[in-house]
Amino acid sequence: MSLIKALKVLENTVETVLKLGPLYKPSLVKTFFPRLDWIERYDPQYVEDVEESFRNVREYVDKYVVPNAIEYHKKAEEDRYFYDKDPKYWELMKTGGLLRRGKEDYYQMLGLWPELFGGPGLGAMATTFAAIDEMSAGCAGFSVAFNDHWLGLLPIILTARYDIIYDILAEERNGEIAYVAYAITDTTGGSDAEDADFYNMAKEFSLDVEKVEGGYVLNGTRQFTSNGYIAKYITVLGHLDHKRPDETSCFFFVPTDSEGFSCGRNEEKMGQRFYPTTVTNFDHVFVPDEYLLGPVGTGFYTGGTVTLAASRAGVAAIGTGIARGVYERFLEYARETEINGHKLIDENDIQMALGTWQREIHMARQGYMDSCGLLDSVFIGILEPLKLIPESMNSMIREVLFDPVVQPILSSILHKIMGSNACKGLIDKVWYDYVMPEDMVERLLGYSSSAKPFAGDMAVRIATEALNLMGPRYSTYRQGIEKLLCDAKLNQIYEGTNQVNTIASYKMLCTKQPGRHDTSEVVLK
Repeated sequence: MSLIKALKVLENTVETVLKLGPLYKPSLVKTFFPRLDWIERYDPQYVEDVEESFRNVREYVDKYVVPNAIEYHKKAEEDRYFYDKDPKYWELMKTGGLLRRGKEDYYQMLGLWPELFGGPGLGAMATTFAAIDEMSAGCAGFSVAFNDHWLGLLPIILTARYDIIYDILAEERNGEIAYVAYAITDTTGGSDAEDADFYNMAKEFSLDVEKVEGGYVLNGTRQFTSNGYIAKYITVLGHLDHKRPDETSCFFFVPTDSEGFSCGRNEEKMGQRFYPTTVTNFDHVFVPDEYLLGPVGTGFYTGGTVTLAASRAGVAAIGTGIARGVYERFLEYARETEINGHKLIDENDIQMALGTWQREIHMARQGYMDSCGLLDSVFIGILEPLKLIPESMNSMIREVLFDPVVQPILSSILHKIMGSNACKGLIDKVWYDYVMPEDMVERLLGYSSSAKPFAGDMAVRIATEALNLMGPRYSTYRQGIEKLLCDAKLNQIYEGTNQVNTIASYKMLCTKQPGRHDTSEVVLK
């Protein structure tokens, strides 16, 4: 009797397992990111979110990005100021800004925000892979136009200025494109603003900051401000004393309609032309005390070091996406092209090239994903208290938070609290003592600074090799790869040149790790 019962239990168990389906569920996104198979065992909802995000972005890229990439590449060459004159441009921006999850639509800009605040709560790993990598495979310029908003937001997030974030979220929920650009580059300083040691040794600075009653006055220029021409807000690095730049550094939140603010020229770029790169001018721009992000003296660390530690993984994803875009186009070209009575892809040297590129792209993706994993571990800690709120209440609370009557009142209260010096100091201490301590920042900066130059150099190399293998004969595939090579070259420069990133990798990783040596006696013969 016991044997019959045991067999019955076994039968029921088998039926249950069969109903669950196969343990391995193949998908394109898992081909790119195999570790999702492992993650799925522990958090299937997370993997489902990643896959849905990827499908939505891929659909947008195939439908809107690829067909328009060359057109806008040429349009920006003819007119570097077309951005605010072209209705189609803004339609593409609004269409591409959406990441769907379930029955609701969310702005892609809100990818990291939890559902309580109107975002999908996908995490850095999901949004970086789904949005940045995939979109960059179509056109890196489109990718930066949509995702560089996060770079501008990071100094606000890292100083926990929920009052400012609340206002921006309210605008975005109302359908506005409330871009936040990021301005740290001196006209004469180049990459000095990317490294604390270089920053302190810089000889000249192009922005002066003066403390006045009730706030600060900014005079000068910032160079290479991505999306500066179309931004509604800008976060800006400055300092009070040119002899002690790091000690007196400040980061400011500046609305672009502030008196004295203006945009200079849009740079003439070789690639990534879908978004403008702008000279931003500050002519006696007054910034009230409440728009100082964090205490004086923390601006460079928070808005420079920590922000770049978080954002360089995204730039590595751009490089990886560009390389994948080249690989996919060349793969198609090699399958279609005939040479001496056989397909080009049957040639041994072509197979060797494709195999090498696939390997390098895969390794580049693992590099930036490791950095995203570190970043997600920080955000998970920050957002943990929100899990105490039942999911069923998210929608109701969100409606109250963003009610047209409640929002202005609550915003005013938050500004008074969060903008005070006492609150800024408290947040700064809590944040860097408990949420994101120095060793976490060093690891994040080290790994993201390793991933960024690896992916950027790889993209240039793969695009160059692909064009050499294709030869000079014109085709739409060659045109697409030529454009991706133009995009890739810029990727070696921004977010710190690849050389500056390599120095950061050395400082954050090599100097922290012990060496290894054989302690036994060495006998030379």
